Amino acid sequence: KAGYEHILSESKEAAMTDRMHINFDIKKRICQKASELVKDGECIFLDGGTSIVPMIDDLAKRPVTIVTHNHLIMQRLHNPLAQIIFIGGDYNRKYTMSEGPMAEGMLRLYHFDRAFIGCAGVDVETKKSFTAEMGTRELKKIAMENARCSYLLIDHEKLKIKGFCKFTDIDTFEQIFCDMSDDLPQELPDNFVLVK
Repeated sequence: KAGYEHILSESKEAAMTDRMHINFDIKKRICQKASELVKDGECIFLDGGTSIVPMIDDLAKRPVTIVTHNHLIMQRLHNPLAQIIFIGGDYNRKYTMSEGPMAEGMLRLYHFDRAFIGCAGVDVETKKSFTAEMGTRELKKIAMENARCSYLLIDHEKLKIKGFCKFTDIDTFEQIFCDMSDDLPQELPDNFVLVK
């Protein structure tokens, strides 16, 4: 489809540690805005991927419970006030996260006030979000099923990418946080929150 650079599959996707610094300032602003939704005492899920990582910088200092399978988040923790629950399972070195049947089973045990989700790409026209492979897709779906509210965090570059695996309709998210850019489509769904 015109406007899309490529279909992103696992074989084409860069390792998370290599992607950590790409658009990091943008990701940080998006995460700061999304973090404003969280109330003290809540239990939240933080997804894998680099788009979600900066959320921990603010939320670790607050009296909340954070559940994650994202090892990049764990690496940023320094004496957190928040209660941190780490989901174990098979370690995926490329995505720097836990996944697989054990991780899925553990994640099913929890209920969340809010789930903050990342993805590989978004097609606004068909209202689909995508992942690059299946393992992370299943964890996202479980977290969303167990959450009262779910939010998608993306930078505008994700609107140029389709992933190999369809994930979910973007209408299923209460809000989609994205940075402002001249590259954005003229028509965006009502659940988009544009961050300066």
